[in-house]
Amino acid sequence: MDRKRIARVVRERGIRGITRRGRRSLTRADTKARPAPDLIGRGFHIVCDAVGSSAASPVIRASPSGRL
Repeated sequence: MDRKRIARVVRERGIRGITRRGRRSLTRADTKARPAPDLIGRGFHIVCDAVGSSAASPVIRASPSGRL
């Protein structure tokens, strides 16, 4: 059977191909909600010695109490 005959038979019988639906997310974060509290008590602070210097790279330090 050639391509044209297949196309004619498919058209006559009303056979359609699968159309994939677009993916959509059902759950969206509320932008107005406040973030959940940090129950573990992690304290991350960015420390930079020279402000505005391109040579200075920020260092992240963590302490259990949240203070440096």
